[in-house]
Amino acid sequence: MKVGVGLLIALVTPFPTVLAQTTTEAKGGGFTVGWARVADTSALQLGLRIWSGPFGTGAHFDGAAGFDFIFGRHSALYDVLDADLGYAMGFNADATTCLILRGGGSMWMLKDSAGGFGANLGVELRHLSKSGPQWIVDLNWRRFSGLTLPSVTVGLVGYN
Repeated sequence: MKVGVGLLIALVTPFPTVLAQTTTEAKGGGFTVGWARVADTSALQLGLRIWSGPFGTGAHFDGAAGFDFIFGRHSALYDVLDADLGYAMGFNADATTCLILRGGGSMWMLKDSAGGFGANLGVELRHLSKSGPQWIVDLNWRRFSGLTLPSVTVGLVGYN
């Protein structure tokens, strides 16, 4: 118990100064590519991600749309849509890099005939800068009735 409390204090202590300093609103988005696990096979995931929230630390709204092309003997194309609320934690005063924890609802469709609704959880590492490359690394876990869809994506992004 004491070790757990000590670890929690050690993890949270660096953030209060950053929390107080990041209030600039940012809206942005970008393209992602990655890997998804659909049923018992792999899929290429291509997508578009948009967000609105503070530049670094604070509450965020995230949305994503994309499709998964399944490899193997049962080729198929799944469409996936996400709408999430989350919280970002900036790593420095400029908040150029932040960790975002989010959760929300998802929808999937197969060949415009089958589909369903479910829930998702995500962890994202996002790097934004005024000059130089801007990127995201995104881990998602989507759960639908009878279908689990974990994925890992990377992408190039921008903001205004």
